Parts: sequence; structure tokens; C-alpha cells
Amino acid sequence: MAYKLEAAGVSFRTKTFDNMRHFQSHFPREDNTQYDIYVTKEDEHKAQIAIHSN
Repeated sequence: MAYKLEAAGVSFRTKTFDNMRHFQSHFPREDNTQYDIYVTKEDEHKAQIAIHSN
């Protein structure tokens, strides 16, 4: 998604959460990372168009 926002010129910031960080895991490890992407209210419509475009 971030590449679509960048291509459309939408400014954004991200926050990541690793939901399995506190567990000891064995390989292969599943990627349970959650990425939250934030855009300004002014860019919200532009971001929605960018995300849903082909």
C-alpha cells in the first residue's frame, strides 16, 4: 500500500506492531507484523483513490 501512496504523492506515516515479539518461536516464523498507515484528513480521499487503483 505504501508504494501506491508514494506514487500518488500522498504523505503518510506508519506504525508497526510485532504481535509475536514476546513469544519464543522456532523457524519458520510466521510474519505477524501489523502495519498501521496514517494520512492527514486533507489527504484521506486522495489516499483512498490511490489504494483502490490498479
